[in-house]
Amino acid sequence: MKCWTDISEMPVWNYHKVLQTQDLRYLMKQPGAKLTAKQQGELKGQWKKLQDAYIDKFGVSKRYAAIERKRLGIERLILQHLATGDKALLPVIEIRKKELREMLAGEKSEKQQSFEEQVVAIEMYFRFPIDTRKVSVVRYYTYLQVFEKEIQRLKLGGNGK
Repeated sequence: MKCWTDISEMPVWNYHKVLQTQDLRYLMKQPGAKLTAKQQGELKGQWKKLQDAYIDKFGVSKRYAAIERKRLGIERLILQHLATGDKALLPVIEIRKKELREMLAGEKSEKQQSFEEQVVAIEMYFRFPIDTRKVSVVRYYTYLQVFEKEIQRLKLGGNGK
């Protein structure tokens, strides 16, 4: 089973298909039929490595980091409650869970640009077509970073100097 092992080689189309569908078969260079439980496990491990490589290269958004901090805080409170039996922590846990749900609801209600819309915007900015089945994850997100920096510069009224 040959699968993508490096985000500098993996086509961004495959990466987004896994993100959208959670179907790990898109990690395979030549997708096949059904996967065995062992192959599924191997692909889960590979997907984790690819995501880690992405985070190492490009980081995470401030919003994502805030959500993860909130989740981690809730988990710590739950562990503290389990370890100590302190029932006074239960209302605090429920309040934090409500805050997390609100954060997640806010994220869903904000209109996110689709992958296809991103590709078109980048193509319009750079004035060349992007074949998402050939352009690597690293190349695509580097284009996106350059594009977003330019948008920020224009919003701030900069002239590039």
